[in-house]
This record gives sequence, structure tokens and C-alpha cells, in this order.
Amino acid sequence: MQTLDLDLSYVSDTASNKSGEVATSFSLPFQALGAVWSVGVSEDFQAWTTGTLRSSSTASLTYDIPGIYFPASVTATQGLYLNPDVYQTQVVGSDAAYMSETLSAPPRSRSLSNSAP
Repeated sequence: MQTLDLDLSYVSDTASNKSGEVATSFSLPFQALGAVWSVGVSEDFQAWTTGTLRSSSTASLTYDIPGIYFPASVTATQGLYLNPDVYQTQVVGSDAAYMSETLSAPPRSRSLSNSAP
């Protein structure tokens, strides 16, 4: 079982933009088809006093590859982003809303309790 991360923030920047933010993430590992899998979700929501909103939502599925001599996994992630670049003056012509998909095989570190002596 993984922990539920929750972050509550109040932000005030040098341009007098003030906002509240809530960010949370959670993953749930499970066994299926002879391997360890994990389903994860995350949400990051921010609202400014001007009425502007920003949201990032993602869901992922991770497959830990069994039977090899080093830890490896494959992760598929899908996200929905609303106003992701709001209040960032360096971003020109960005979309107000978009979806993303990724498939990756990042290196996975082995925890100390599972490592060989």
C-alpha cells in the first residue's frame, strides 16, 4: 500500500498574484499475471483570486518486469491539462487545454529491504 500525498498551498508572488493550490497523488500496487503492477492517479488544482484556474490530472499504469536480473518497469500515463501555462510570460501561443500520453521505461531502484547482501 502506498501513502496518499496531499499538499495544500497558498501562493503570493512578486506580481501580487495570489492563489490557493491542492495537489494529491496516490498509487496502488497489485499482483496480476505473475507480476507486480501499480495504478496511480494525481491531481494538481490551483485557483487564483482573479478567478483563473489551472488543473493537471494524470492516471498511470506501471508493470514491473519480472524474471530479469535488474529492476525494470514500463509505465503508461495519460493526462489532462487545463491552463497549464497560466501566468508564465515565457510561454507564447500555448493551448488552454490538452491531453498527453506517454509510454516510458524509467530505471527503477530496488529498496534496501529487497536488495541482496
